[in-house]
Amino acid sequence: DQGGFDVLAFSGSRVREVVGVESVVIAVDELDSSTELPPADPTPLLGDQVVSKFELFDAIEIVNDGNPKVVMFVAHWCPHCQREVPAVRDLIDAGAVPDGLELIIVSTVVREGEENFPPQRWLEDERWPGPIMRDSAEFDALLAFGAGGFPYSVYLNRDHEVVTRSAGEIPGDIVEQLWLATASG
Repeated sequence: DQGGFDVLAFSGSRVREVVGVESVVIAVDELDSSTELPPADPTPLLGDQVVSKFELFDAIEIVNDGNPKVVMFVAHWCPHCQREVPAVRDLIDAGAVPDGLELIIVSTVVREGEENFPPQRWLEDERWPGPIMRDSAEFDALLAFGAGGFPYSVYLNRDHEVVTRSAGEIPGDIVEQLWLATASG
């Protein structure tokens, strides 16, 4: 059992750096803006939608609808995630999310018998206000998005290009800077 979530489908992207984030280490791909990422998954793109290899799970698709997105991967047993989720929710409650920016949580690396299982209940208890999705049992979405510790976030601009990626707990003021850079990029 993976906790009753839907599964994330994703699209390919390009990489750009975000500058001005100096007070925390951010895992940023060191590629210039013209460098294409190698396909993380053989799933073909059809127009703006993704044909998901997760079809067995009634996949929710992230489509290029012109809205920037933050895809945040969390593990229910991870103490850093347990602190980051309510901190991000507090920023949401305070109105810190730029207009049009979508925040999506992906529950991954689910471990029955570990703290906060099932993760859906944990995220409901934390009053997470946005979409909650479940990764596959093999962590396909996490690996395809570049896996980098927990919590792990990928910031997609309006064109669904990767603006940056981050791993670990990030101070609220830096999260806000990342959101603004993503929304304006």
